[in-house]
Amino acid sequence: MATKKTAARADEARLKMHIKTEALLPVYLLFGEETYLTARYVEQLVEKALKDDPMRDFNLTRLDGQTCESNEILAAAETLPMMAERRVVVVRNWNVEKAYYSPDVLKKDLSDFFADPPAECVLIFRLSGKLSDFLPKDDKYKSTSPKWTAFCDLIAKRGMVVEINSRPEGENARALSAMAARRNVKMEPATARVLIDRVGNDLARLVNETEKLCAATETGEITPDLVRALTAESLESRIFDLSKAIAANQADRVYRILRGLEFHREEPSKVLSVLAGSFVDYYRVRVALDGGLPTRWVITTFHYEKREFVIDHALQTVRNRSTACIRRCLDLLSQANDRLKSTSIEPWQLLEQVSVELMRELQRRDN
Repeated sequence: MATKKTAARADEARLKMHIKTEALLPVYLLFGEETYLTARYVEQLVEKALKDDPMRDFNLTRLDGQTCESNEILAAAETLPMMAERRVVVVRNWNVEKAYYSPDVLKKDLSDFFADPPAECVLIFRLSGKLSDFLPKDDKYKSTSPKWTAFCDLIAKRGMVVEINSRPEGENARALSAMAARRNVKMEPATARVLIDRVGNDLARLVNETEKLCAATETGEITPDLVRALTAESLESRIFDLSKAIAANQADRVYRILRGLEFHREEPSKVLSVLAGSFVDYYRVRVALDGGLPTRWVITTFHYEKREFVIDHALQTVRNRSTACIRRCLDLLSQANDRLKSTSIEPWQLLEQVSVELMRELQRRDN
C-alpha cells in the first residue's frame, strides 16, 4: 500500500489541519506534557475514523501500554473491522522502555508491521507527559537518543509524529477566551488570567471551570467578579503544580509556589497533607505497575474517574522510579509532619526543606 511519507515531526497546527482536511494515515504518535490536548487530538482522530460506523464499539480497541505486549498491539491492528471500512487501535502510554530491551520489538516486529501496515486500521500511540518519563535511564532521557529516534522514524515512514507541550499561561488565557466566545459568552483574556491565578494552569481543570462559568453567567459575559464568586482558590490545584515541580526537579518553581501559598495564608499543615496525598497517588500507581495491573484499575478502585489527569501525572513520575523510592518519600513527608507538630522550626522553612529532600530522593541514581 502506498502512503505519503510525512515529516518526522509535526506541530500542533499541522496536526489540526491534517485532522480537518486530509485523509487519515495508518499510524500516529502523539506525545507531550499537555495531557489534555494530547487526549483531545487522539479522540478527534478516533471520531474522524469512526464517526459514521454503526459498529463503533466493536471497531475501537483501547490498550493500556503499560501492561500490553507488542504482539497484542499488532494482533489488534491486524484484526479486520466488523462491517466497516476501518478499525482504530489506541495504545495509551506504551512502555517504550520495555520495547527497547526486547530485541525483536523495534528491529523486527514493528519494522515489519510499519513496512506494510493494514489499510483497514488506524493505530494511535499516545504518551501523556514528559518524554523523559518514558525513556530508559541509560538513554539519559534524551529525545535525540538513537532508540527513540528509531521508533519515531518507524512511525514517520507511514504516519505522523506530533509533540504537544504545555502552553504558557497567556496562550491558555486566549484559548479560554475563544472557547467562551464559541458558546456566545464574552470572557476577556485578562479575566481568563484571573481564573488561571485561582485554579492553576492545568488545561483540563481550566476547561471544566470555563464551561461552568459559561453556564452560570446571566449577562453573557464572564467578569472577574463572577470568577471570584464561583471558583474557589483551589489549594489542591496549586499543590498539584507543586508536586509536578518537585518531580521535575524545578527548584525555582517550587520556591515560587510555596511563596505564593504563604502569601495567601494557607495553613502549612494542610499544604503538607495535600502534598502527601499526591505521593499516595504515586504509590498507588507504582504498586499497580509492580503487580502488572493497568492504570484503569487504579482509577476505578480509588475513584479517580473525574481526575484521571492525576493518574497521568503519577504515571509519568513513577515509571522510572522504584517502589522503595516512593516509600522513602512518604517517610520524609511523615517525618516532616511530626516535626511540624513537635518543633519550633518555622513552618514554611520546613516545607522548603522537605521539598528539597523530596527532589533529591526522586533524583537519586539508584531509583
